[in-house]
This record gives sequence, structure tokens and C-alpha cells, in this order.
Amino acid sequence: MAAENINGLISKAGCFCLNEKAASHPFSNLFAPDHSAFLESDADEQLLITISFNQTVSLKNLVFHLPTDETCPQSVKLYLNQPSLGFSDANDMPATQALTLSPSDSVEQP
Repeated sequence: MAAENINGLISKAGCFCLNEKAASHPFSNLFAPDHSAFLESDADEQLLITISFNQTVSLKNLVFHLPTDETCPQSVKLYLNQPSLGFSDANDMPATQALTLSPSDSVEQP
């Protein structure tokens, strides 16, 4: 079964990012069709991204377009149904799923 693109189910009004470098590499870059646009932290290596959907979805896979250099994220932690999650909350509670990434995990765009 082919993966279904659920971008149309994202409620952008309910989405936000903590620690984004809003002036040059903002959260909105995640939704840009040009994969050369990217999201970057303004403070340290951490970003906290909240993505809201306008209906119930079942995520079976995620696609990351990763840089192939030392700026590649090393880990991603996923939290289910935590719309007001802050950095201290994320440090204090176990993630629903934790992923370890490397530049070799990058997906080429056809």
C-alpha cells in the first residue's frame, strides 16, 4: 500500500515551534515545497515542534529531508497528544517514540 500524503490534514493555525530562528529559518519552512528551505533553532540544538491535525490521523511513517552534514539532527522525540508541551515537560516525560538520525538517513526528492 502506498503512503498517503496527509499535508492537507494539518491545521496550520494549531501548529507552532519553540526556539525557531524566525527571522531567517522559520517554522513555516517545514511547509515550503522547496526543500532547500529549512527550520533552525535560534538558541541551541533543540526545537520543539507542535503539529496539529484537523481530524484524527494514524501516522505510520515520517519522511525527513535531512542535511548531509554536521547540522543533521541526531535525535527526534515524538509525543502523542501533548498540545501544550514545553521543554521542561519534554525533559520530564518519556517520549512516545524516540528516533536516532544520521545524514545517511536523508531522503532524496525525485
